[in-house]
Amino acid sequence: MSKFIYKCNVKKDKILKAIQKHECYDSWGEVQYGNDERAVEYNICIDNTATKETIYCSAFYGVFKNKEGYWKHDDAQEWYEYEIDFADSNWEAKLKEAAKKAYKELCEDYMKTKQYYIARYNEGWKKCFDEVSSEGSKDPRYDASILLDETANTEEVVGYYLVYHEENPLKDWLNNLHIKGIDLMSEQDKEVTKILKELEE
Repeated sequence: MSKFIYKCNVKKDKILKAIQKHECYDSWGEVQYGNDERAVEYNICIDNTATKETIYCSAFYGVFKNKEGYWKHDDAQEWYEYEIDFADSNWEAKLKEAAKKAYKELCEDYMKTKQYYIARYNEGWKKCFDEVSSEGSKDPRYDASILLDETANTEEVVGYYLVYHEENPLKDWLNNLHIKGIDLMSEQDKEVTKILKELEE
């Protein structure tokens, strides 16, 4: 998964002024948290149109980057409610923590992207590299690759094909399965096939 970034540009004075004057305030994107594929953005919504009492209905919403590279809101229209308490001197830190919780709740189902599997492969390879290096291997890169080939879990196998068979990971994986023999497919082989098919959709 790519690096997570938190951005905060909350216009505190402007918001408090709107509340004081009993005006509405509606703004998107003053707070954002996520990576280059999925994120959450904060909708600060203060409604003073219908009643004498101010209605606070701010929340985080999930967004994702589509194939054309544009950010879009999720069709599910789920949200994570959160209101900033400006009376709390620690409101900025709490807002950042809320953004992280919102991402976990709204984007959890989408975290296993191609970058996720590639990261798992890279982590697995580094772990194997460190292990053979500590054992005094004369060719740690080669020995690490052999060790990973013998011990790789499902996510690491998927990541390997995404890295080294970037153009046609699913096709190359299925070709190798046919060479191995479909009748000899393990449960892990079936799971790798399922994941690669899902990633290609």
